[in-house]
Amino acid sequence: MTSKRHFVFNIALILLPWFSILFLGKQNVKRFSLAGLVVVLCEVITQIIGHKRKWWVFYDRSDSFIRDLLPFSAGPYLPMSL
Repeated sequence: MTSKRHFVFNIALILLPWFSILFLGKQNVKRFSLAGLVVVLCEVITQIIGHKRKWWVFYDRSDSFIRDLLPFSAGPYLPMSL
């Protein structure tokens, strides 16, 4: 079970970088969206492989990909790669 603090941190990590898209403009978002999706896809694959090969250690034994790892990919990587 996630704590309320963990949940709020994940929501903030996802939403705050997405506010920067408001300043980019529609044309730029459409132009670079495919590259942003490729960056997120590569990051997700790296996280899955790294978790299986134990490239890094999770001290709280995270078992949920959506709760623990996906916010770090969907949050900062996609809007910042645009």
